[in-house]
Amino acid sequence: MKQKRYKREQRTYYFSNSIEVERVYRGKGGGRGHTREKKVKATEEQIKRQNQYNKEKKLRRILSENFKEDDYWILLTYLKGFRTNIKAAKKDFSKFSRKLRKEYKKRGYELKWVRRTEVGAKGAAHHHLVANSIPDGDILIKKCWREVTGAGFPSFKRLYEEGGFKNLAWYLAKPAEKEGLESNYSRSRNLIVPEPVITRAKAKEMREYPVPLPGYYIDEDSVTMGINPITGQEYQHFIMFKLKKGEVAPVQRKRGDSG
Repeated sequence: MKQKRYKREQRTYYFSNSIEVERVYRGKGGGRGHTREKKVKATEEQIKRQNQYNKEKKLRRILSENFKEDDYWILLTYLKGFRTNIKAAKKDFSKFSRKLRKEYKKRGYELKWVRRTEVGAKGAAHHHLVANSIPDGDILIKKCWREVTGAGFPSFKRLYEEGGFKNLAWYLAKPAEKEGLESNYSRSRNLIVPEPVITRAKAKEMREYPVPLPGYYIDEDSVTMGINPITGQEYQHFIMFKLKKGEVAPVQRKRGDSG
């Protein structure tokens, strides 16, 4: 069902361990008490940075919605000295993911994944992969990867949801580090793209430091608020994390604090 939109609105995303709040002023002018400055044409670099920020933000929300701590963070490598290109490496991954999806399905699970494929200056290809964990999933992943490539042992780590997967989203979605290097990011089609609950925001809320809900604390690194230099309009964004059993919340700034 289509949600009602507001001139000054709050978009709230609910995840299992966090709540993300985005408050924006969508009307003409800068908002109550603010005069909207003349709109400035964004530079090519500003547009590039904003697009990259939006890409990472969307991916972070997808990761928060579909994955949890202790899911897999995997490095899939080829045999030493192997040379290929992005197109061929993506074909290998497609074969691998089809095999792995069948193995998951046999055991009553649905495979979910996010992948970043990279080929360096010397032509060495590898895949960084986030996948949902299941019993003996690591054994299945090794088996399927060897069947496709004949390669050695994929390496495994467990996901750690520090900062709501912020660093993980940055790494997966970042551009190639150097000119001439190839990289590609993709995800399985069955991932849920979270949608916000939209409500009316209050002008006062947008100008004061946010207060966490009971049982949550605010990640101060996630708090951004003020006037958008390009649009001249107000905005505020922050993420609240659920306190674990026995966990003590860090000291939080109080409403009305400006910095």
